[in-house]
This record gives sequence, C-alpha cells and structure tokens, in this order.
Amino acid sequence: MNEAALFLTQPLVALTVTQVVGMVILLAGLDNDNEIAARSATCYDYNPHVLKHLISNNYDQKTGLFIVTLPTIIQAMANAPFWSSYLCLLIGIILRFTPLRLYIISKRTKEVKLILDASGGDND
Repeated sequence: MNEAALFLTQPLVALTVTQVVGMVILLAGLDNDNEIAARSATCYDYNPHVLKHLISNNYDQKTGLFIVTLPTIIQAMANAPFWSSYLCLLIGIILRFTPLRLYIISKRTKEVKLILDASGGDND
C-alpha cells in the first residue's frame, strides 16, 4: 500500500475527510443574499417575516456547521488537545445564544433589503 492510501485508512483522517466533504456540500446549499431576496419577494413587495426567517435559518446552519466540523478538523490536522473542541463549542454557543446573533442577522437583513429595494421588490 502506498503512503497516501495508508494515510487515508486512519480513522481520524477518514472522519475528517467525510466531515470536510459534508461541510462543503452543506455550505453549497446555503442561500446567498440574492437568493434570500428572491425567496422572500412577492409580486408587489417582500415579506419581512420570511426574510428574517431565511436569514436566521442560514445563520444557524453556519453556526452548526462550525460547531460540528471545525473541532474534528483541528483534532485531525494539528493533534490538538481535547479542550480545543470545547473552545469551538463555546464560540458556537456565543454565536448562537447571545445578542451577537441578533446584530449579525439585523445587519444582513438590512443588506438584503437594499437588494430588494434596488430590484423594486419583485421576483421576476
């Protein structure tokens, strides 16, 4: 067996590879600002409740990906101490359950509203 194949057979490496590929797939499915604007638009304007929901959901997905994926990658790549996983978890909890989340969501909502206002609010 060559060295690359031997390296890929290690359980932690296999876990990291699957986590990274899964993260890329999940990140590819997240909506950007233009997609969120299009989904929250109606024929005459946009729905602010749908807009806020889509942005909140998008933010929570990114935070969840961070909490699940980053500790595994750190452990596999750097042979980091166990507490690095708990540090990532603490950062994820701060990102999710503090006023920082509301600030980031509010800021992005304003950016998407600018896109909607520039397009006239329609989704043609």
